[in-house]
This record gives sequence, structure tokens and C-alpha cells, in this order.
Amino acid sequence: MAEARVPCAVDGCARTIGADVYRRKFQHEIGEWICSAHWKRVSREDKRAYGRLRRQIAKYVKDELPPPPELLVREDRIWHALKRRAGRMGTIADEF
Repeated sequence: MAEARVPCAVDGCARTIGADVYRRKFQHEIGEWICSAHWKRVSREDKRAYGRLRRQIAKYVKDELPPPPELLVREDRIWHALKRRAGRMGTIADEF
């Protein structure tokens, strides 16, 4: 049986990552993934903003507390903006 694959979150991209590799790399259940070819299009500032937010959420998870809903909403909003940004040129600031 073929291994499960996770496709790139950018529409039209044919790149995939193995489900086992995804779990090891991101240490959580399968969600969405942006391939390296598209991740390169995201600006350093946008990547840092997303990473900073992920670290804030991780502090709550580490202490076994639920993250505040506003952090999760912000993470979701930024993630969708990153996907749009990876698929075309522009910045997150242009999309809000």
C-alpha cells in the first residue's frame, strides 16, 4: 500500500510530503504544509511573525493549558495569508 502524502497548500502545486515525515518534522497530526519552493517566496518578516505566534501558542501547550482563542484566530488568519503570499507576490500587510 502506498504511503499517505500531504500535498502543498498552494493551489496548483504538485509537490507532496510523506505523512510520516510530516509528523516527525512538525510533531503534530497532519494539517497543511507549504513546500520549500513556495516557502521561499514568503518574506523573512512574515516568517518571523508566524514563528513568534507559534512560540506563544507552544508555551500554552507545554503547560497543558488551552491557548487563548484570539491567538488561534490570529494564527489561522496569518496561515491563510502565508498560503496566499506563497502562491503569488505581495506581503501579508497588502492583504488586510
